[in-house]
Amino acid sequence: MQMATNLTGEEDRLVWKGERGGEFTVKSAYRELRSTEEQHAGWPWRMIWRTEIPYKVNYFTWLFAKQAVLTHENLNKRKPNLRSSCYLCEEQMETVNLFLHCKWTDQLWQMFIQKRKIKWTKPGSIMDSSQQRYLHS
Repeated sequence: MQMATNLTGEEDRLVWKGERGGEFTVKSAYRELRSTEEQHAGWPWRMIWRTEIPYKVNYFTWLFAKQAVLTHENLNKRKPNLRSSCYLCEEQMETVNLFLHCKWTDQLWQMFIQKRKIKWTKPGSIMDSSQQRYLHS
């Protein structure tokens, strides 16, 4: 909802941008929600929830994909002035990309990849990982 600027002297009112007349309807809210979902359709959301792995792993993967894991970056949004550097490398801000780009986690990935004999190209970001296949057998 948005407050419409009124220069005609009429009483101000809230206007719903999802409907031509400005009135809120459940149908228009559903339509807006569906269009937002379609914008994020590139990410394999269904793949996360329809796998045969423990629910807590699915949930963490979902948080990770949404970049909502409680890293220092996300905690600082809630309560500023917390430590922002990565606890592992102390070189960069701790973001969800900690799971990809921290020198310590990079070493863990390398050990895993070598042990499993996987060919892998590390993505530049989390969203990049959804748009291409990086694991090759």
